[in-house]
Amino acid sequence: MTKKSFHVFWFVKGDTQKILGQKVIVVVIFWINMPKMYLGWWRIENLDEYTGIRCLWLESNGLRKIENLHNQTIMRCLYLQQNLIEKIENLESCQMLAIINLESNQLKKVENLSCLPALETLHLGKNHLSTYEALEHLMELPKVTGTSCGF
Repeated sequence: MTKKSFHVFWFVKGDTQKILGQKVIVVVIFWINMPKMYLGWWRIENLDEYTGIRCLWLESNGLRKIENLHNQTIMRCLYLQQNLIEKIENLESCQMLAIINLESNQLKKVENLSCLPALETLHLGKNHLSTYEALEHLMELPKVTGTSCGF
């Protein structure tokens, strides 16, 4: 049995407005029956006008950096597992973020999460977090009750 995974693909502003009209509410989920494979998206971009995103699924891409989420002020869930992300960064504007999945990336250190007051669940398994120093930042996250850090 193959694992199903879901992905949000990039939005081209003109195309989505032609299809959905001026009041754009976008939920695009594609089910892919493929084993771990990078789909080829290298950057998070073109989300500036979509300010009402509550959950964003960007799993199994080639993302190397968390970026361009500054307008996602009400986002609650961010799924970035199975990418190539090396550093946790650029999440300061996501003040309502409660769940982040960063499993199976290239993280060497947990950092820059204390700016997220609503963070409750953090998935970090299958990264390069092998020392106390790499995990030390978790002590600054008192509301986090669910954490997976398996290797």
